[in-house]
Amino acid sequence: MRGLLPALSASNDISDAISATGTLVAPTSIYPFLIALRAQDRPLIVVTSSSRSAEDLVTELRVLHENVY
Repeated sequence: MRGLLPALSASNDISDAISATGTLVAPTSIYPFLIALRAQDRPLIVVTSSSRSAEDLVTELRVLHENVY
């Protein structure tokens, strides 16, 4: 899965979206990838709607990024 991150970051639209400050709106299936790309430059706090969705997101992010707590 980490192999997809360089391909996604090569897209100008995705690079512009993750470099902008503020809220990022995207389909839920791409959240882990966008969060991992954005977190390469700076630490993030991610808020989810439930503890279950937080646990799912953490599991997915751990595959993509080494510093997930």
